[in-house]
Amino acid sequence: MLVLDKDTPIRVQYHAEGAANVVFIVASSRSSDSEDDDYGIVGTTTHDGIPRIDIRLKGKLLRLRKDVPSVTPIVDSHRHFEEHIAPLFPSNSLVEQIVCKVTPDFVRKCNAALCLEEEPLMKRPTKRHGVNLSETEAHGILITDMRYDKTHASTEFKPKWLAQSPTAPPGSKRCRTCALRAMRDVKHNTKPPSLGKEPGDFCPLTLVSDNQDVIHPSFEPLLVKSSRAPIDVNAFRDQTISFFRKTPLLRLLRDLQIKKDPKGILKVDPSNVDFMTAMALRDCTVFLKIPNQDEAPGALIEARLGDLDLKTPDGGKSEYWRETEKQLIEEGCLESIVRMLLPHHTRATSTTTSNVCQSTGDLIQNGGFETVVNGGPRPWEFALPVGTGSGQNAAGSLVIGGSAACCSGNYASLRIPNSAGGGYGETYVTQSIPALCPGVSYTLTYNEQITVNQGGTSLGCLVEIGLDDRNLVFERLTSDVSPRTITQTFTYSGTKSVQGLTFRFSCEAPYGLMLIDSVSLVAKLGPRIKS
Repeated sequence: MLVLDKDTPIRVQYHAEGAANVVFIVASSRSSDSEDDDYGIVGTTTHDGIPRIDIRLKGKLLRLRKDVPSVTPIVDSHRHFEEHIAPLFPSNSLVEQIVCKVTPDFVRKCNAALCLEEEPLMKRPTKRHGVNLSETEAHGILITDMRYDKTHASTEFKPKWLAQSPTAPPGSKRCRTCALRAMRDVKHNTKPPSLGKEPGDFCPLTLVSDNQDVIHPSFEPLLVKSSRAPIDVNAFRDQTISFFRKTPLLRLLRDLQIKKDPKGILKVDPSNVDFMTAMALRDCTVFLKIPNQDEAPGALIEARLGDLDLKTPDGGKSEYWRETEKQLIEEGCLESIVRMLLPHHTRATSTTTSNVCQSTGDLIQNGGFETVVNGGPRPWEFALPVGTGSGQNAAGSLVIGGSAACCSGNYASLRIPNSAGGGYGETYVTQSIPALCPGVSYTLTYNEQITVNQGGTSLGCLVEIGLDDRNLVFERLTSDVSPRTITQTFTYSGTKSVQGLTFRFSCEAPYGLMLIDSVSLVAKLGPRIKS
């Protein structure tokens, strides 16, 4: 086994880190990049007198464990990798792992290099400052170097959950990753409550979709966002997308995630080895080296899975996993795209809600948007303040004194003006309403008119209308919708004491416009119907 100590003739340079490990570049003691002649038999020197590095370090990075609680010792983690991960994949699809020994004085040398990276203008993220490597950990891992070089660009991303959560309620419309992203957006108010999509975000399910057309819009922003070298998207896009359409790697990863955890965290012992393997497969990283065809004509993309560390339930992780899953279900983040659309404090402080359900009259106030208070059609709320919508993720706006085929006077205008080549935009208008009575039938009525400009693409827009706990309308559009009146009758079967009605409009097409007017939600006359 290779041993690294303070006298090993190498330089260590900070490369990257996660919550549990730090990755270092290992190079010869010369000031410039290592050369092929720098590797060879230990104890010999190069032509210019530089001590040679052990050949086993060539093409490798060094990963060392941090001194943090609940991190699995390297030997145990590597054993799990060799026994439970490596047999699942072809060897050339995995970042190679080779265990080596490290002495405490070598770790101190690496800690010194790590501390230097905390100086101003250096690489180490501020949130990682002050956390050093464990000097009691006697081992490190040599991993395949997937950095860019003279003939290759590199990029990496986490595909996350490539299949829906086993505990997702029937009819769920968000994947588990998008649901978690949306919940965090709302809780932290990082952006208007949404599906969590913006440039660089992507839905993992598109990467394994049978509809190969969706891979292009999903992968391009991801390619740009995660690249570790400047990537000319036009040069690398086609070969990268072609690669993902043909490679079985991500579909294999998806199938294994399903096989290793068919029941979900709420129904399984988190110390079960298959479940721990599934959690590792859900948090791995895909590393890509993409050849520059001008420099390396005919070369193929190299793709490897890494960061496949053992995911134990220790240190409160199992409780966190369970609590997160429960929240996703209880808050409706998985089940319906139009639930949990506003922060809880917005609903709770609304003056229009009541713990007493309402089964008579119109539950909607100002359904024609005619009453304007402080520039807005209260109690309606747009994604952003009225009149601020512009750019790719435009908010809705209020048209005052307008005239359209569907609408007149004041009405809501949900605009998605994207770039000419397409993009993703999303907005909404919502109103807090009284609680609905279980077993009572209600009729939702509204006028609408929709314009979809595909701009020569095959993309379109999505209309989603619903209550916090029930989806009422879910319609994908690739062409205009003439002015029309929509009537939707349903029997309420929920129990929420705080409720909201939301119209959400999103587009991937270059342009979309939805006009809304004359909204009402009225209990249907007649005897109550059992739910």
